[in-house]
Amino acid sequence: MIILKSHRDERRRKRIVRDAHIAKLKSMHPLEFEHYIADIFRLKGYTATVTPPTGDAGKDVILIKGSDIRLVECKRYNSPKVTRPDIQKFHSAIIDSNASCGYFITTGYFTKPAIEYVSDKPIHLIDLPSLLNLIEQTITENEMTKKVNKIQLT
Repeated sequence: MIILKSHRDERRRKRIVRDAHIAKLKSMHPLEFEHYIADIFRLKGYTATVTPPTGDAGKDVILIKGSDIRLVECKRYNSPKVTRPDIQKFHSAIIDSNASCGYFITTGYFTKPAIEYVSDKPIHLIDLPSLLNLIEQTITENEMTKKVNKIQLT
C-alpha cells in the first residue's frame, strides 16, 4: 500500500513539475487547472476533492486534513484581475462551509480592492508569482520527504 501511494505521489510530482511552466498554467482548461491545484495540496498532505464544474457554491476544491476544512477557489486567467466581488463570494463560501480558511488561486493578479478586502479575512491570495513559489515549495518538500522515506526503508 505504501508503494502504491508513493508511486501515485511520484506521478503527481512529475506532472506538477511538467506543468509548472507559466504558459502551460495559463493554457490549461479551467477544470484541468482545478485538478492540478488539488494535486498540489494532495502532495502537501491534504485530502482534496474537486467540486462539480457547475453549482460549486463558490468553491472549486475542498481540502481536509484531520478535522480542518479549507477551501480553494481557482481562476485560470490570462489577463483579467480577480476583483473584490470575486473574493466576497468566496468569503461567503468559507463561512457557509465552516472552513477555517481559504486559498484564492489565480494565474493572474488581484485588484487593490480585493487585496485590501482580505486584510482581516481568513483568505490567502495566491497570484501567479505566488503560485509558482507554491509549486516550487511543494516539489522541494516532496523530494525531501521521499529522501527521508527512502532512508527509513533501508
